[in-house]
Amino acid sequence: MADLDTSEKNNLFNIPAGLHFADTLVQHLMDISNQDMLALSRILVLLPSRRACRTVRDAFLRYSNGDPIVLPRLQPLGDIDADELNVAFAATHADAPDIPPAISALERQTLLARMIMMLNTSTLPTDQTYRYDQALQLAAELSRLLDQVQTERVSFDALQDLVPKESEYAKHWQITLQFLTILTENWPNILEEMHMVDPAVRRNRLLEAQAALWREHPPSGPVIAAGTIASVPATLDILEVISKLPQGQIVLPGLDRHLDDQDWEAITPDHPQYFVKKLLSRIDGTREKVRDLADTGQNHACSRFWSEVMRPAKTTPKWRNLNGTDASERNEWTENALEGLSLIECRTPQREAEAIALIMREALETPDKTVALVSPDRHLARRVTGALERWGIQVDDSAGLPLHHTVKGAFVLSAGQMAAQEYAPVEFLKTMKHPLARLGFDSRHMTDALTRMEQLALRGIRPAPGIAGLKQRLLETEKFGEDDFVWELTDALNACTPNMETAEFSTHIENHLRFVETLAATTETSGAARLWADEDGEALALFFNELMQIKSNIPPLDFPSYLLVIRQLLSQKTVRPKYGTHPRAFILGQIESRMTSADTLILAGLNEGLWPSDIPHDPWMSRQMRADFGLPAAEQQIGIAAHDFVQLASGPRVFLTRALRDSGGPTVPSRWILRMNTVLEAAGLNLSRQRERDLDHWLNRMDAPDAFQPISRPAPIPPVASRPKQLSVSGIERLMRDPYEVYARYILGLKALDPLDADPAAAERGQLIHEILERFVSQYPAALPPNAERELKTIGKKYFADSHIPPEIESFWWPRFERLIGEYIGLEREWRENNRPEKTEVKGRYEIQLGQGPFTVTAIADRIDRDKKGAMAIIDYKTGAPPAKKDIEAGFSPQLWLEALIARYGGFEGLDAGPVHYLGHWVISGGSGVKMNEELKSTDFEGDIRTTEDGLRGLIDTFYTDGTPYLCRPNSNALPRYSDYTHLERVSEWVYDNDIDEQEVGK
Repeated sequence: MADLDTSEKNNLFNIPAGLHFADTLVQHLMDISNQDMLALSRILVLLPSRRACRTVRDAFLRYSNGDPIVLPRLQPLGDIDADELNVAFAATHADAPDIPPAISALERQTLLARMIMMLNTSTLPTDQTYRYDQALQLAAELSRLLDQVQTERVSFDALQDLVPKESEYAKHWQITLQFLTILTENWPNILEEMHMVDPAVRRNRLLEAQAALWREHPPSGPVIAAGTIASVPATLDILEVISKLPQGQIVLPGLDRHLDDQDWEAITPDHPQYFVKKLLSRIDGTREKVRDLADTGQNHACSRFWSEVMRPAKTTPKWRNLNGTDASERNEWTENALEGLSLIECRTPQREAEAIALIMREALETPDKTVALVSPDRHLARRVTGALERWGIQVDDSAGLPLHHTVKGAFVLSAGQMAAQEYAPVEFLKTMKHPLARLGFDSRHMTDALTRMEQLALRGIRPAPGIAGLKQRLLETEKFGEDDFVWELTDALNACTPNMETAEFSTHIENHLRFVETLAATTETSGAARLWADEDGEALALFFNELMQIKSNIPPLDFPSYLLVIRQLLSQKTVRPKYGTHPRAFILGQIESRMTSADTLILAGLNEGLWPSDIPHDPWMSRQMRADFGLPAAEQQIGIAAHDFVQLASGPRVFLTRALRDSGGPTVPSRWILRMNTVLEAAGLNLSRQRERDLDHWLNRMDAPDAFQPISRPAPIPPVASRPKQLSVSGIERLMRDPYEVYARYILGLKALDPLDADPAAAERGQLIHEILERFVSQYPAALPPNAERELKTIGKKYFADSHIPPEIESFWWPRFERLIGEYIGLEREWRENNRPEKTEVKGRYEIQLGQGPFTVTAIADRIDRDKKGAMAIIDYKTGAPPAKKDIEAGFSPQLWLEALIARYGGFEGLDAGPVHYLGHWVISGGSGVKMNEELKSTDFEGDIRTTEDGLRGLIDTFYTDGTPYLCRPNSNALPRYSDYTHLERVSEWVYDNDIDEQEVGK
């Protein structure tokens, strides 16, 4: 092969935005090698990353239609092989530089964290000591500072003079400087003892060594650096050397030729062309010296449009003249540029994911067409992956998945958390229902045991901590035999539970992994074989192996603290799939998308703070201090993101998507979307929304039924023989307000499950107050003691302690109880002047004879007293709101009148029949105080009780007549105050069609 023509005008090239970079580069390589495979193999091509190398290899396969072909040497620009470099130095008889190996990120972070933990309290910038997991976070920030400083090749010596001595911030800065001695003084010594360097230092030295070698001994073959914008100074240096090599070439990505000289001079660090301009300036190049490797063709309008959108801020006043531009010229770069461009704005991130999935599926309908989703939002990427699965399309996120979100990583953390939380219900089920959790049992027995455990021990209020607490709850619920599998399950867990006490870090790792392997074992396969297989298992094994190698860096911890450390370090590791599952669909991160192209591109998550991402807060230096110190402006990261965006958005078919809202509320469009809309408005143009409307239509159709038939109000008619022969007084109220609930509860036998790990709520508080008052009244039935308030408080303390209420809830409940003590004792003293307690929590029953047999009404009265004449007073404690007066008068809250009926005819245990002179709700609340409600006054209790009896008989007769339906909420003026059966009644499906008051919905 003839040597490359490297005259000044021929060593700088450009692949315009919108063209397939890799394919265009391959064509260029084939052209300069004259299709000579041997000549092609002599070319060294330096690319931005390993993924870019794979992309170019794939492009060669496309070029050769899959036939074998000799490739050039493809090498990542910042990943120079040290051994190969030493061989090159040896070939020139020059001394190779001594470049120590780089310390791993994990080892560096743990070493820095150990140094932070060793600091004296007075040395810390916040005057406080740190937990180890907090020290790890600080160590991560220190590592980022190290990388920035070393990448930019700045000396720490300048730190001392950043803040003037007389400044009001000088004292704080001196404390910070004291803290940063970890990096400026201690860290270099540690690295020297270990014979290692930081990764950024090693990369710089390798690049510097390569540049020095090529200056003195230029390579015999061509060297082509392609696709990089040189954001790293050391990379910029080697590109300068390549530009001066006899056979060196630089291929720029997306040089903007549409900006005039004024615009070019006004470029700031947040502009897409900032680093391209910086590179050209460094190698004494101008835009005129750069040749395009391909004609932009139809992409010219797109690149011109995005050049205008990304115009430097200083020259944006030129947008005022857009509508006055010659019409033909304007159409060339505006209307034509919009032909393949669509903006999709969705209500929520989930809707955005579904729209993207639909676009990807549509693109894959065309044979040989490719589609790529590019977004920095990994949550959105996972949503899209899930949405595609409804059509059986499997696509991996090439940007990778944090190790703690993988199946194996999540299981390891969940198992540890279950042990650390002492088998709390939610963590218990989360872990034990994981597909990996088998504990050495077969799947059927495991499922049966977990189902029983959940129903008997885990629902409702949390049991006492640990396996002992689970067993105690089981014993309280049901007696078990020694062969019961639930006992076997709890014994097996108890035997392998790791120790929670403080221990060496390596000991915790061993105990944790032994526990997890035991959980993962089946009857056929060991836990280790199941746990460490596949990509995520291998990555997890390597992670724990690396931790064991650096165990001495981490101090002894208790098990919960150990888990915090593991979670934090796991979240920093990423697992990337080795092979994609669909050959024509890709999900890529911002970095992975470079040099990648597809027939359809979807740029998603275009909201401010996501793309571009927010500028991270620098915990060490202000913006001005960074500039004075020599660190670059943080806006450079926005410029890099903008360059990636323009390269992708200039494609022939592009969808831009964003969500209008997220979990935090309304979102702000990306600055690039706002700029685009501004340019379109200034040019008098509109981006067509037809594609958005079409997508919205199909998304609505996907989940909508072909036809909707409203249901009528449920009205089941069970056989009379199946209807309940006994109801409590509250059941009678349900029968009046919502007969369907009685049908579901007592005939179908359906009962709502208690929530998992429920916090004590109003019902539990009411029960606790009832128990305290029952104990107090039973202890002092005749007369109250002189110190009644103190006695009631003592009883309350005991019951509160025995109830095991969580401290955060008791802190609210106990003060409310204390507030009601005085008022309650005052009410009790006044009441006992004419009445005395007779029975508390007393059971009663009343039987009605029907044609089909007897029907029984049952009740438990909170308290029954007698006055001096022997007439009974029935009291019902209410810790919440009492029934409404209108409901009592209308008969829809019949509890006390039914209890009066039972009492009148001697139905309460231990009480003779007799007259009733009082029915009342005593409202006992720490908020509204203590009072007697007066809704149930009567001048003729005997007559009202007979009326209650007649009404009860009529109600029961009605529901024990063939053909009487159990209607759902028959009276909209007497709706149940709460129901567990609303979803079964399907209220929202029939309420509007039957002209029912809207208050029913959601009851």
